[in-house]
Order: sequence, then C-alpha cells, then structure tokens
Amino acid sequence: MENTNEPRKSRYHDTAAAYALPNDAPEHQRLELQCQALEQLMHGSVFHAPVQQPKRILDIGCGTGRATVQLAAKFPDAQVIGIDLSAIPTLHPKPNNVEYVQGDFTELVKSGDNRFQPGTYDYVFSRLLELGMTDWPGYVGAIASLLAPGGWFEAHENDIALRDGNEAEITFPASEAFHYMARSKGLNLRVGRDLRQLMQGCGLASVEEKTYKWPFFVLPEAPQSKMIHKLVMMLPVAMGSMFDRLGGNIYSSEELDRIQEEMKEEFKQERRGPLDHFKMHVVAARKPLH
Repeated sequence: MENTNEPRKSRYHDTAAAYALPNDAPEHQRLELQCQALEQLMHGSVFHAPVQQPKRILDIGCGTGRATVQLAAKFPDAQVIGIDLSAIPTLHPKPNNVEYVQGDFTELVKSGDNRFQPGTYDYVFSRLLELGMTDWPGYVGAIASLLAPGGWFEAHENDIALRDGNEAEITFPASEAFHYMARSKGLNLRVGRDLRQLMQGCGLASVEEKTYKWPFFVLPEAPQSKMIHKLVMMLPVAMGSMFDRLGGNIYSSEELDRIQEEMKEEFKQERRGPLDHFKMHVVAARKPLH
C-alpha cells in the first residue's frame, strides 16, 4: 500500500535504530512516570541481581537517567555509565560517578570504544528495550562478553500479550496489527518470556527470574499497582506515535487511525476484566567465574 501518512509533531532520535518512540519533553515525562510506576510496583527495589561491590556498571537505554542516578547512589564507589540513543535530559543532577554516552550500544561495542572492552563490567542493567532491539541474541552475547567473570546482567522486558486472570491470552485485531508492524521492523514484543533462554544460550548461569503484572485495574492483592494502572491507560496515546514509525510503510494513514481507535476502545475499562494484565519479566544471570 502507498504510504500517505503525515508525520506527527514529535521529535525522534536520529540513528538507524528501530526504536519507535519520541525523545521530546512529553516522552520524558512519560518515561519518568514509567520509572516511578515500576519503583512502586517493585516496592522500591528496582535492582534485583545480587551484586556485591561492583566497580563498573553499565545502564543501557537509560532514558532520562533516573535509574542511572539510582545505581550511582546505591553503589557510590562504582563508575556508572548510562547509554541512550538520545541525549540525556537534565531532569536529575548528575553524580560524580556517572558518565552519559549518546549512541547505539551495538555500534559503540563494534567500534572498539575503550569504554566498552570485554571483561570490564561487573553489572549491566537494561530495561524495556523491546521497542528498539532487533538482534536479541547478538545483544545478550555482547553483554556476556563485556561482563567480568562473576559479573551480572539484569534485564527487565515485557511479554506484550494481554492476559486474563487465568493467564489465557486475549487477542483482538488491533493488537495483532501492532505485533505485525513490530515484526516487520525486526522487533520482538514478547521477548520477556525469552530472556532466560537467551542468557543461558550465551553462557550465563545462576539465572534468577521474577514476573510482575501491568494491570488494567488496581489489583486487590497489589495496591502498589496504582501508578502502573495509570501508565497502562496511557498506552494507546503512546502507541499512536509508534504506529506511524512502525507501520507507515504497511498501512495507509486511514488504516493506522482505525487501528489506533480500536486500540483505544479495547483499553477502555468496561472492555477489560478485573484481572486483565500484561507481564514483565525480570531476569538476572551471572557470568561464570571460570
């Protein structure tokens, strides 16, 4: 189909990476809310890997730098490097032990940059890269190479499949179109469920995994899910900015608008069951000592 889409009024990164979300002030605000919601959902314990006295830490896809700054506070004797495709906004004071690097992680590693040499990191952290990463085996393999013996890699990624309270998957045409658009760009929106296997396939061991729910309602057993619920309700709007980037060469602008409207309808609370949710997988694995 011919692409007749008019570009939306958002600013994006200027790299060749597939990441489809903007990097402007409204998106920074959404990222901050997302970080706060995850902190609330995880009872303030965002970092799960049992890391002891790391010297060098890498935060990949650091966004606004919120988690990077938290890592620097948690491990004040460590050097913490945050990487993102876009420049890091000045929303948080930068600690002395933090350095920000703008660029594509994969390209930086390939370039031979002295900051990203094999065996030099004790802890690598990344979160919610499913909308930008097209080569997960290569990505996890690169991190396994960067880790020092005994170092930990921790990833937080979604399995973007709507489920009901019995864990049965719920599908509808707009969600299928969204996944189709993502696959056309080489993206895996269900990578959360694959993380354990990916890490083990790259030689990492001592795998620890925990799952969290992104609910449509505030869950009775998890009142701390209130902010996550608010974030989930914002997703159809965020998806609108993605659809043009992901599906502009597949669907016409009228079709994209129709898909977005259907997504909005499906996200209305009267359409959802009280326990409907998405899943986030938090997986940490260690590089063997020998």
